[in-house]
Amino acid sequence: MSSGNLSPLERKMGHWLLAYANLVEREPENALREAEAAIALAPNDAFLVGTLAEVAASAGDYDKAVSWADFGIRNDPANALLRFLKGFVLTAGGRYQESDEAMKTLGDWFAGIPLVRSINAVNLGKIDEAKSQMKKALELDPSSTAEKWRQLTFFEDNVLDRQVSDLVTAGLPKG
Repeated sequence: MSSGNLSPLERKMGHWLLAYANLVEREPENALREAEAAIALAPNDAFLVGTLAEVAASAGDYDKAVSWADFGIRNDPANALLRFLKGFVLTAGGRYQESDEAMKTLGDWFAGIPLVRSINAVNLGKIDEAKSQMKKALELDPSSTAEKWRQLTFFEDNVLDRQVSDLVTAGLPKG
């Protein structure tokens, strides 16, 4: 991205947006590079750093993802989105119990929360809890399917395959 005559805010937001555009295009390495460029321009922006945790996880760097989410939460503790993202990236990294703990106080304000809780529960051997969480997810978004999760989640194929299998086990329609 050429910085030209852009303000610092425009440059920061440009890199943030390009990080997500690269995620959608399934280019996680480019996405991570853009995320790091955005953070370099605004290292103390809790929302920016915290939301980019998803980008780091999608590039397979789960430790960086958790670190970025933790930074966001530490500096904006009331932000429920950042707490969800921490749980989301912990789940992607196979850290199901930690994810459960991170998301414990979140309400069910969108279907992604009980969907992630379903994945955690399956992996923790709590199938009844997984099915209960799936019921909540489908009440919040009846159009949820395993195929939709695959299309809207930007992890590596092996992570997506595992998550889709877990979600189907919990009762999510295949698509």
